[in-house]
Amino acid sequence: MASAILKEYVGSYTSKDNSIFEVLVEDARLYIEFNNSTRQAMIPTAEDKFFIDDYFSVIQFNRKKGDIIGFTINFRREKADYIKVE
Repeated sequence: MASAILKEYVGSYTSKDNSIFEVLVEDARLYIEFNNSTRQAMIPTAEDKFFIDDYFSVIQFNRKKGDIIGFTINFRREKADYIKVE
């Protein structure tokens, strides 16, 4: 993916229970970090959709009027919604 596209996803995301995910770009790849833990690579599978191998999870980013506003993560048959805060 192009660097400009990856930068659209970068930011802090929070859930109802105040857990935080950070999405960042490093070495032209997208990574996710949960509550300052180990970074995990995000593998693109479709537009706005990524797979996290170590967590066996799928993230679907949500847009409103073309802007990323959050994402939904599917993790072990559970879904959680996160809202972009930065």
